[in-house]
Amino acid sequence: CGIALALNKLAPYLDGFQVKPLFQFFVPDALNDRHPEVRKCMLDAALSALNTHGKDSVNSLLPVFEEFLKNAPTDASYDAVRQSVVILMGSLAKHLDKNDPKVKPIVAKLITALSTPSQQVQESVASCLPPLVPAIKEDAAGMIQKLMELLLESDKYAERKGAAYGLAGLVKGLGILSLKQQDMMTTLTDAIQDKKNFRRREGALFAFEMLCNMLGKLFEPYVVHVLPHLLLCFGDGNQYVREAADECAKAVMST
Repeated sequence: CGIALALNKLAPYLDGFQVKPLFQFFVPDALNDRHPEVRKCMLDAALSALNTHGKDSVNSLLPVFEEFLKNAPTDASYDAVRQSVVILMGSLAKHLDKNDPKVKPIVAKLITALSTPSQQVQESVASCLPPLVPAIKEDAAGMIQKLMELLLESDKYAERKGAAYGLAGLVKGLGILSLKQQDMMTTLTDAIQDKKNFRRREGALFAFEMLCNMLGKLFEPYVVHVLPHLLLCFGDGNQYVREAADECAKAVMST
């Protein structure tokens, strides 16, 4: 951690030409250290460098992140560094003007990364999305529709869970009214009552859980409408739906 702490403090004093080599050290080696505490310190140092130099280094750093996400092995040993790169990519995008053409491709990569079978990666993407939403407002409806399809129709658990995180992140960026404007509550309420397909019931519960977690008290007015369906899901004949109901209830109680 000592090296990471030193790099963190040195970040404001770096010259522009030193930034890219530093991030080539971070990605993938330093951010994939076998010790979690070291990885955390390295990520803090990388974020510190981005906060200082991100705006002037977008063109040199973006290819570093994109190349890693494209070519890195998909096995679980790379989940930690993948999570960090996703966070860095989202943080880098905050330095761009909302009309910058680079923002949309970054958001697209973040949306794609939601399917990574790692809760940490999915949480990171969800937290990066809200400040980037102004840049993709005209595309938001299409993204919501795509994520809703994954949430309710995909046979892959990671894709459905990731879609729930993504939807919550987009709603936080668009504002609570988007739940009604995009007809999301109607779609989710219909899905949670679908007796034929357990995945639709489970997916709706995933979405309600993430909306509670990300929106907090803002989601309270909608909880009243969710509760009757949530209570029924506790006695669902499918084990996965019951487990999702349990997690959703925890999120509801914590808001």
